[in-house]
Amino acid sequence: MTSPLVSVLMCVYNGANLLPFTIESILEQTFTRFECIIVNDGSTDDSLSIIEKYAAIDDRIKLINKPNSGLINSLNVGLQACTCDIVIRHDAEDISHKNRFEILYNEMLQRPDVACVATLSFFINTSLQVIGFSPLQPGLDLNEALDKNQTKIWHPNVVYRKKDVLSVGGYPNVPHAEDHALWKLMRQKGLTFFMLRKPIYAYLKEPTGVSYNNMFTQVKAVVDAGNITTTDDTIAAIVTRNRIRNQYLYGFPKEIDNQPLFWVMYFKLLAVYQRLLIFKYRSYLKGFTALKQKQKA
Repeated sequence: MTSPLVSVLMCVYNGANLLPFTIESILEQTFTRFECIIVNDGSTDDSLSIIEKYAAIDDRIKLINKPNSGLINSLNVGLQACTCDIVIRHDAEDISHKNRFEILYNEMLQRPDVACVATLSFFINTSLQVIGFSPLQPGLDLNEALDKNQTKIWHPNVVYRKKDVLSVGGYPNVPHAEDHALWKLMRQKGLTFFMLRKPIYAYLKEPTGVSYNNMFTQVKAVVDAGNITTTDDTIAAIVTRNRIRNQYLYGFPKEIDNQPLFWVMYFKLLAVYQRLLIFKYRSYLKGFTALKQKQKA
């Protein structure tokens, strides 16, 4: 294998359903000089055998198989194993645009003063159909927004410098909000973030995921990570709002009765806005080869 210029960091726990499509989207990248560190966190499904199959045919796949210890430990174990300073994150159920690694690598070369680059994302369901788009805030100053806890970076779509993440101690032990806590630590150290307005990642949204099932805990963890003073009632109201959002934006089952009219109308309008964004960026969908494969399967 040619010496890699980029490390890809992925953690897997029982992700067998979509894992082949995820790995295929990685192996089909136009940028080929990468290593892909896949940490299998004690999966009890077929994830391990799937990873082993791909590792046997492509030596860029590097498997770390370990007992289950949770996402944060797995991220730190995988990060230590990365041999390159430029690290691209990836989740086990998501899909990358075929040019994603090339685009992110070049961005990091062109922006040596930037510690982390985030991008836009399409949202997909388990059938790998596009159901939404990451919020786009016109004129967003990402660093200022992070300092004020006013924005969310989708963790698996970022690229960062390993040395910068390690300089703040790696991923902090903040369950359900390790990414938010990490960004906070990096900003406190004066490290710079940049938002690349290209949708080159497809992020799975499903009503059975860890974030969905632990929404109150996750919101509370994010609030605590941002040192925001609030109450459990306020957090519960945010969770209610988010569940209404998921219904109207992503087609999740209805969970909240007596929905406030303001939020219903707001999210219906936001759903229209997201469809307009999907249309605006539709040319990027051609680069998600794995989505086409899934639709043909």
